[in-house]
Amino acid sequence: MRKDWLSFSNAVSRSASRFFAVAATALFLLAPAHADPAKADAPLSSEAQALSALPELPLNTVHKHADGSRYQIGDRIPLYVDLDDKLLQGQAHFAVQVPDGSSKIEDQGWYIDPQTLLFSHHLQFVVSPIQTGKLTLPTLLIVKEDKTPIARTAPMTIEVQGPTDEKKSKSEPELIDPVDISLATKYWVLSGGISVILIVAAIFLIRRLLRDRKRRRPILPPTTPSEPDHVLALRALEALYRKYDDSPPNLKPIAFGVSEILKHFFSNRFRIDASEATTDEMIALLKEEALPGDQLKEVLALFQDLDWVKFTKQTDFGERHYLEFKNRAQKLIQGWAHHEPSVKTGGDPS
Repeated sequence: MRKDWLSFSNAVSRSASRFFAVAATALFLLAPAHADPAKADAPLSSEAQALSALPELPLNTVHKHADGSRYQIGDRIPLYVDLDDKLLQGQAHFAVQVPDGSSKIEDQGWYIDPQTLLFSHHLQFVVSPIQTGKLTLPTLLIVKEDKTPIARTAPMTIEVQGPTDEKKSKSEPELIDPVDISLATKYWVLSGGISVILIVAAIFLIRRLLRDRKRRRPILPPTTPSEPDHVLALRALEALYRKYDDSPPNLKPIAFGVSEILKHFFSNRFRIDASEATTDEMIALLKEEALPGDQLKEVLALFQDLDWVKFTKQTDFGERHYLEFKNRAQKLIQGWAHHEPSVKTGGDPS
C-alpha cells in the first residue's frame, strides 16, 4: 500500500513540475508585451506624428553618375524632388534641412549645400558625401521661407569610395601632344582681304580728316555775303590793325593776321585753296591763274617778309615794318579788286 502511494506521489510531482515549467516559460515569453502596458499603449511624440503626417517625396538624381551608384568623397550630387501645385502654394523659395531632434547631418556623413533652385515643379539641391562606405542620406524636410515644413524626402543609399593613389588604368585614353592646324587657303585669302580693306579705310579716313582741316575758314569779322571780296579783305585788315598797336610785341600777330587775310582773299578771288598752303604752294596756285610776273613777284616778296617775322625771333624792327605790311597788303588787294582771270600765261616770279 505504501509503495503504491509513493508511486502516485512521484507521478503527481513530475506532472506539477512540468506544468510549472511550461507556465514559467509562457510568462517569460509574454512578459515583454505586457510588462509595461503604459508604454505599449503610449502615443507617438508630436514631432514624430508631424513628420509622419508630411507627404514623402522620392529623391531623383539630376544626372546619373558614371559608375552608377558609386561615388567618391566630395562628389557633388545634384538631386531634385517634384512639388505639385498643392505643395508650392505660390511659394518661390524653399530650403532643405534635417528634422528637429536628429543628429547633425555632418555626423551622418553628409554635407548639404544651403542653396536651392526651383525650376518649374522641380526643387533642386546638392549634397556631398564626406564618409566612405555604404552611406544613407536620411529623411530631409522641405520647408517654406517661413520655416514651415511641407514635405519630407525618402532616404537614399549610395556607395562611397575614398580617394585613391592608384596609377591610371590602362583603359584611360592616352594624352596626345598638340599638333599644328593648318587653315585652308580660302581663310588666309579672306583674312588678307579684310586686312587690306581695313588699311584702305584707315588711309581714306586720315586723308579726309586732313582735307577737312585744310578747308578751315580763316577768322574774319562777320560781313554780309553780298559784299565784294576786296571790300571784305580791306575791312578785315582795318580790324586787325585796330586790335594791335605798333608796339614791338604785336608785330608777330600782325604778320600772321595779314598772311591769313591775303590767303583768304586769294582763295575767294581766284577760286583756289590757299588757306593752308605754304608760300611756295600759294605762288604755284596763283601762277595757274595767269597772273602777270611782276604781281607774283610782289606777292612773293611780301610773304617772304611776313614769314621772316612769323617764324624767326628777330626783334630789330620798328613802326616802319608795322605800317609797311598794311600798305603793301592794301596795294595788292586794291590792284586785284576787279581782276578777271585770263588765259593762263602767268609769268615766273623768280
